[in-house]
Amino acid sequence: MRGLSVAKASLQVLRDVAARFPRSWQSELKRLHYRHRIRRGTFCSDEPEFSILSRFVTNGDWVVDIGANVGFYTKRLAELVGSEGRVLAFEPVPETFVLLASNTALCGFTNVTLFNTAVSEETKLVGISIPDYSNTSQLNYYQAHLTSSADSNLRILTVSLDSIQIPEKVKLIKIDAEGHEYSVLKGMRNTLLRDHPILIIEAPHGETRELLESLGYISTALPESPNVVFHSKDVQWEDLKKS
Repeated sequence: MRGLSVAKASLQVLRDVAARFPRSWQSELKRLHYRHRIRRGTFCSDEPEFSILSRFVTNGDWVVDIGANVGFYTKRLAELVGSEGRVLAFEPVPETFVLLASNTALCGFTNVTLFNTAVSEETKLVGISIPDYSNTSQLNYYQAHLTSSADSNLRILTVSLDSIQIPEKVKLIKIDAEGHEYSVLKGMRNTLLRDHPILIIEAPHGETRELLESLGYISTALPESPNVVFHSKDVQWEDLKKS
């Protein structure tokens, strides 16, 4: 835990310093920061689910990381599924995708497929909004979200997960879509019915829960977590690793 606290503090210092530089410099500073964390073994998430991913995923599994950001979950999942498995990682924001690709390449993974697209219920072009961090001019890519506003100067492609027709059974899907989770799930209905993957979803809304309940899912929330884990009602929480 101390390592995570130090990492958080160093990231805040980096943000404060980086905000004074041109955005091209900010991107390079971030790349160097993440490279340093990867080499030191501190490139990880402090979310409770992150520390127990090995309970859900094993060698040879196929998994999906929606809203991969810079790759914390992507990296850990790639380690767990091994050379016989595969991670499909989706990150729509171009600047963040560059960091995701850089981090993945630095780790030397050959079992990760990267998509510079958003996941939704259909294929179309949409706008994306990226707010600033408070009291700085630095963009907060962690809070980037899709928008229907015509004023957005960044347009990205969305695809449905079902349209990709993943050839193997999907064991786990992590979703961090900044309020877009319901549309993401509607676009993977066939995959959910076929494979009943474990789902890790950040801050699911009521309609999201209702949809998943209709598909035979129940939920478990870990203490102090922003996420909810959904799994088939036919499988007990204690037996997830065996399923």
